[in-house]
Amino acid sequence: MRTFLTTFCLASALASAALSANNSVKIEHPIIFESLKVAKAAAGYMTVQNTGATDDRLIGAKTDFAHAMVHETKVDADGVAHMEHAEHGFVIPAGEAVEFLPGGKHVMLMRLSEQMVAGQDRAITLVFENAGQIEVVFKVETRAEHAEHAPSE
Repeated sequence: MRTFLTTFCLASALASAALSANNSVKIEHPIIFESLKVAKAAAGYMTVQNTGATDDRLIGAKTDFAHAMVHETKVDADGVAHMEHAEHGFVIPAGEAVEFLPGGKHVMLMRLSEQMVAGQDRAITLVFENAGQIEVVFKVETRAEHAEHAPSE
């Protein structure tokens, strides 16, 4: 029984975090919210931690179920929110973590080939300037599930 629990705990930890080949970039809590059947877009959220001694940069994303890009939601002077493609990606400073959250930085998933259903796992390859490509398994969740696990403000 102890071996089973140890294996289960290790597998759970690996499923919720992905590391770069040199272990300097760690992806924590990768999620996608479920989509409606007719939706053609969704977004991926996570925390990217850089434990290395030098800055890195998330410069892209790829997957086989959508056209993926890194985006940021910005609010203009009139208070209107709009999304922009992050042409130069996002800097992940050495020794820091950067959150990709609703209303801010995210992996934009456009032209979905199928519906995102709660409970599914979806592989997305994140592309970093220094750490290279990291395949990350994103859990598809309902917004209610996410709210249950989110830290209270």
